[in-house]
Amino acid sequence: MLQTPISLPQTSSTNFNQNIQGQNQSNIQFKRNRQLRNSFSELPGFQLKNYQFQGTLGKGQFAKVYKAQRKSDGLIVAIKVYEKCFLNMMRKQNIQREVHILNQLEHPNIIKLIEVVDNLRGINLIMEYGGDENLRDLSNRSESNIKQIIRQMTRALNYLQSKQIIHRDLKLDNVLINNGVVKLIDFGFAVQTDGNKLSVFCGTPNYMAPELLLKIVCYSYEVDMWALGIILYHLIAIAYPFKGKNEQELYACIKQGFYQRPQSISELGFQFLDKLLTSNPRKRITAKDALLHKWLIEPMIKYYD
Repeated sequence: MLQTPISLPQTSSTNFNQNIQGQNQSNIQFKRNRQLRNSFSELPGFQLKNYQFQGTLGKGQFAKVYKAQRKSDGLIVAIKVYEKCFLNMMRKQNIQREVHILNQLEHPNIIKLIEVVDNLRGINLIMEYGGDENLRDLSNRSESNIKQIIRQMTRALNYLQSKQIIHRDLKLDNVLINNGVVKLIDFGFAVQTDGNKLSVFCGTPNYMAPELLLKIVCYSYEVDMWALGIILYHLIAIAYPFKGKNEQELYACIKQGFYQRPQSISELGFQFLDKLLTSNPRKRITAKDALLHKWLIEPMIKYYD
């Protein structure tokens, strides 16, 4: 609201149980480095037989992501390593769910799971390498370029929703961009709903939808569309639409739903943004309808200075 105006891939050892249990998700948030660190101290304390580690891409509470090269053909990959010494049963079930979801996905704007290697030291998710930069690093912030990014993200979300999957942690850091191609990453919070609404409280504070914060209201795919709106706003304004000195103030601001219109956005672009940042999830635009919005389907004719 405007303020004014699993079928798992075969692994080198034991496959996971495909019966996914539990909805609670451990908070795995990666802070990707702006420059790849190549020092040996940043490499894991073990090696995988078929891969040569090259450096660290990101770190989280329970996992690290490394850049590596497959020895057989030189393919560059990203390896998400969960060290078993930090995993309890619930966290292992969460990884099960993450892999089960990734194994279903095949989309040009979603990171691809290549294989899973389960060894004595860790559970290793071998992923497609999507580059070193995420949307927080974006340099070209023209509206036309941002539109191309949002269009790709919307296509990915529409695909996820067709499979009844909610990402639940869309944010600048979880969207890679490489030569103009966008890749959604980090499905650690993702869940397949089977048509049911959810009530588990999770995500990253600045990107949480009002219905998540109300807690008494169940939620669904609409939380991802809200997060897309937060991302669009930040790409345009280089700031978040909702702010607070602490989480309590931030959450209060989000629940009120009032925000200032960014100055450097076209009228069509603002109309699209406002449909994403609609507090009522029933009135929030869907990914399918967003792809038909005039702002996304028409080329930029006029640019704002």
